[in-house]
Amino acid sequence: MGLFSEAIGVYDASLRSCTTAEESEQRQFSGDDIERWMLKCLIDLKMSKNLISAQLRPEYIDLLFAISEWPEGWGLYFSPSPIMPIYHSPCILIETHVDQARGLVLAATFLIRGFPLMLCLGRPEDPTTIGLFRPEALFLKHSQCEKVLVLSWLGGPMGPPVVLERSGTYDGPPPNWKEWERNG
Repeated sequence: MGLFSEAIGVYDASLRSCTTAEESEQRQFSGDDIERWMLKCLIDLKMSKNLISAQLRPEYIDLLFAISEWPEGWGLYFSPSPIMPIYHSPCILIETHVDQARGLVLAATFLIRGFPLMLCLGRPEDPTTIGLFRPEALFLKHSQCEKVLVLSWLGGPMGPPVVLERSGTYDGPPPNWKEWERNG
């Protein structure tokens, strides 16, 4: 996960000045490992008592250690907001989505250097409202330059690639973050 996060930062920094196609490159990552890292973060939050008011299903441990296969529709979604830009940030933010009636974590949004990834821990009624399921790649573009984060998936379907165009020069936490989120 560290290499994935680092690649996002390196790619974003290089796209600020990229003007030629010769500067294009790609790196490959295991989408399955990213899902398991996200799940491990949720389990760690629960075990450290930083996630108090919500429960995790016991079968999440089997998913973490690849003892069980992920149920259909569960897993990583790239979930951008259609009205909000993505701001590059050196931060990671985790926000849980809890079924209040059952007190159960059903999903969690992870902003990893500004990239909106969601780990869905249940089958959504309409997956298209959440985002793109298990994308095959994340294309970062600016001018003639293209940087690609290829995601490999061992089992199950692979979604279409995500294409992001860099516009602007802002770096830092999203302007709509609260002050405590900005400063960690």
